[in-house]
Amino acid sequence: MSPTMSSAMPPATTPLNPARIKQDFDTLGYVAPVRVMSADEAAECRRRLEDFERAHSDKLGLLDMKANLILPWIDRVTRLPSIHAALEPIIGSDLLVENVGFRSKAPDARTFVAWHQDTVYLKFEPVITTCWLALTPATVENGCLMVLPASHTWGDLPHKEARNSDSMLTRGHYIASEFDKTKALPMVLDAGEAVILHTAIAHASEPNRSQDRRIGMLIDFVPAWGKKLNGRESAMLVRGTDRWNHFDHEIPPEHDVGEAERARHRRAVERVVETFYAGSDRQPEALTGKARNVV
Repeated sequence: MSPTMSSAMPPATTPLNPARIKQDFDTLGYVAPVRVMSADEAAECRRRLEDFERAHSDKLGLLDMKANLILPWIDRVTRLPSIHAALEPIIGSDLLVENVGFRSKAPDARTFVAWHQDTVYLKFEPVITTCWLALTPATVENGCLMVLPASHTWGDLPHKEARNSDSMLTRGHYIASEFDKTKALPMVLDAGEAVILHTAIAHASEPNRSQDRRIGMLIDFVPAWGKKLNGRESAMLVRGTDRWNHFDHEIPPEHDVGEAERARHRRAVERVVETFYAGSDRQPEALTGKARNVV
């Protein structure tokens, strides 16, 4: 078993500059690249993900939301000191994981993510900070994440929703007003590297035109002192302490897709759905188990 999959997590391979992290996050809305694990450890994560997909083809959608409640190895990744070291200058050392999901983009030259901001539906104070971890290389050819630097300072732009089977977004939302995309930057990452994102940054991705999947693991962190503004949710304490009690604490999984794990996962997802899907008639795949996109 590799170090990444064990209970003892390795530190970041390259020392991080806390002042630079804070400056980049505040001014640009992102920090990249952050080395989270080795390429071999990322390949091990991919292997475990694909083992799950082969063994549970009827449950692929469960990993779209709260995946850390289903599989212990995912929970362990969220506890990596190499991720926490990048987050500490931004949101401190008392960390909760609000959500974990996967964005697996097939080499179909169709599946895409429209330009959008996550703050349209995710109402948190101060914000959710997302660690977008590449389990495969993320390149321009395979549709890596694109961001607009400093767009997190624009405020929430108007969004609309569309039903498009090629969209990777669960509500199919997109920015409905005109804005300047000419300064968009590709977040090219090696396997095991991550980009730390401000929730309000405008981002998108093009279709995968390579010969292999592009797999990203999204881990949403909130500081324990943070709040959800439109209801109460549960979250997983992964570092430090929680003296504020703004979230109900989740229980780490002990077994792969166990009965107790499935029950806790469903309850947690239902609480998210109450707010994230408010006003929508869409059925989230994290409840149905049916994947939105073929991978």
